[in-house]
Amino acid sequence: TGQIVLALREMDDEKLLLTLRDDGAGLDLKSVLTKAVDKGLIDKKDAQNISPTKIVRFLFKPGFSSGEHSKGGSGYGLDIVKTSVKGLGGSIGVKTQRHEYTQVSITLPRTVLDEQAQ
Repeated sequence: TGQIVLALREMDDEKLLLTLRDDGAGLDLKSVLTKAVDKGLIDKKDAQNISPTKIVRFLFKPGFSSGEHSKGGSGYGLDIVKTSVKGLGGSIGVKTQRHEYTQVSITLPRTVLDEQAQ
């Protein structure tokens, strides 16, 4: 059985931090990088020395999917999520450790919560 933790906390008077963390398999960054090379987002030579943080950024590219096959989902990728979060004045990040966890963190201005309460 797995665990998913969703948390919302105030960072300060102006910002909120929303985190979603699981204790699953983590992201397979090698697979993500292979897909990025296959899609021409990075060449093989540059891919040899890329940091894990930069590999994760490929997940936010339009049309990028790390899955093997289409799962018949909604068609919205992380690029849409990132664009929406940025449109609200926020930011999004992903941390992962293979075979341990993946955590998505979204920082939003407090005004977003204040507007929803009205």
